[in-house]
Amino acid sequence: MLAKELELKKRWLIPLLILYILIVLKFTLSIQFGAFDYLFLPFLGILTLYCQFGRQGVKLLFKRPKSNMFLWTPLIVFMCVLIGTVTVLIGRSLGITNLAANGGIEKIFNNHDLFSKVIFFLFAWIHLIGEELITAAVCLPFLIILLKIFPKKVAIMIAVLLSSLTFGAIHLPTYDWNIYQSLIVISAIRLPFTFMWFKSRSILGGAIPHIVLDYIIIIATLLTKFY
Repeated sequence: MLAKELELKKRWLIPLLILYILIVLKFTLSIQFGAFDYLFLPFLGILTLYCQFGRQGVKLLFKRPKSNMFLWTPLIVFMCVLIGTVTVLIGRSLGITNLAANGGIEKIFNNHDLFSKVIFFLFAWIHLIGEELITAAVCLPFLIILLKIFPKKVAIMIAVLLSSLTFGAIHLPTYDWNIYQSLIVISAIRLPFTFMWFKSRSILGGAIPHIVLDYIIIIATLLTKFY
């Protein structure tokens, strides 16, 4: 199991709190770093994981998944689409119909020049890896601690749920602060990616389908703008 291979540092919580304080400040204040904006989450994510697990721990998290793990990508993407569709339909049955488009993608394609669009398309995957890293910085430390208290399945369930809700919460600005869309739909879509961490015993196992899914959304958005 991925968590059992990691050694958690005693002061793991401090870098985690600093990480999310910086994220909240960036998104609430709309702070931009120009061309380096894509590196914000990956840089902070790697730094946080390094403080939590050390150099060897980060190396373990990024080990290459087995080749057959790549065959899971289409299934995981399909599961995410299915989960997203079901949760949206549940929301509509509850009268929640004011779902927002992805603000980041819409902003790029509506308000930026061609060069900015190309840069976004080429480098968006770096930001997506950053999302995996900052989610892992929540999930894995809590999982290691919870495994000492609860049975394995219960510990995994709590840690995954907590990190998925955190993942959804950081998307609140992206989806116009829509609570249902961010904390239910996006948090639920997150689950298959985290499942792939444990299946592949590598963060890359979840990052690859995450990147594929988001690029499908980006391409679909691009096509709707031209047709």
